[in-house]
Amino acid sequence: MSYRGDINLDSTIDIKFCTVTTTGAPTQLAGTPVISAYPDNSITQLTAGITLTVDFDTVTGLNNVRVVATGANGYATATNYDLVITTGTVGGTSVVGYVVGSFSIEKRSSLRPATAGRTLVVDASGLADANTVKVGPTGAGTAQTANDIGADVDAILVDTIEIGVAGAGLTAVPWNNPTWNTNVKSQVETVINAYEPAKISVSGRLIDVSAAGNVGIDWNNIDAPTTTQNLSGTTVSAVSGAIGSVTGNVGGNVTGSIGSLVANAIDQASIHSGAAAKLADSGIQRGASFWENNADNRSLAWAISKLVNKVDLSGDGTTLSIRKSNDSTALFTQAVTTSGGAAPVVSLDTTG
Repeated sequence: MSYRGDINLDSTIDIKFCTVTTTGAPTQLAGTPVISAYPDNSITQLTAGITLTVDFDTVTGLNNVRVVATGANGYATATNYDLVITTGTVGGTSVVGYVVGSFSIEKRSSLRPATAGRTLVVDASGLADANTVKVGPTGAGTAQTANDIGADVDAILVDTIEIGVAGAGLTAVPWNNPTWNTNVKSQVETVINAYEPAKISVSGRLIDVSAAGNVGIDWNNIDAPTTTQNLSGTTVSAVSGAIGSVTGNVGGNVTGSIGSLVANAIDQASIHSGAAAKLADSGIQRGASFWENNADNRSLAWAISKLVNKVDLSGDGTTLSIRKSNDSTALFTQAVTTSGGAAPVVSLDTTG
């Protein structure tokens, strides 16, 4: 039996073992073998996440057990696990109960990295080498450059590189000096005032500020795609790109194309009288070939077609056909009723 060690939760490990007969000869583990994991003193077997490969790499008797030790598969921290054969035979003899390997999950190591696989660098003198972020309980903060912790913490140094050339005369101010905050404030204000009145240096970049104290924004570079921008009172001269959707009202004109509108987006009051007249004129002037194939039964389109298209009577005088604009295909027909004792044509009855 082999001990794989203390691993992190959500790790994947492999343990190999050999099965032999009473003579010591490597022999295949047979009988539909199963490997189960027993946590500590529990009798609840875990089989999820366990894969057994017999005769591993075609080597007779060599077996490999892969364990995916995730919470989803039932594994937990601060726990020992033993891998046991719960089904299987070797040379016809049951080997149920043999322990083939073990491991623990975050139970023994006193110092563990927050991220699995990370290591701590220790020099020849036994000193741990680390990049200090913050001396405190959370470790949150800005990574510091290499330096010794000592006299340097007794002073606060204003970085003249970050502030700019105008701050070249700044000096370190002892942090335990009662007037340190006043001195630093005065020096920083001196640097800011030395610049153009409307600009402040931030890490080598400039922020445009108007005389009224308003910050200028480069609309080509707004890094807030999921933030609602309030443009009330602001005129946007043009939008050259695509707009995904507009949920509010557009009071001005839209000169480009619109993909679609929601139902009832345009009501009767929204249609200009000139537009309504244009629609009516276009309908009257439009040729029959554009609409006759889609005309409803007994529609105005049928009435117009009967007035302007070819109309003919069948040879037996019983059917009147109103043709389409091609003068051959029937748009609709009317049944003709006659009577010998009355006028030759009694009625025209539209079919359809």
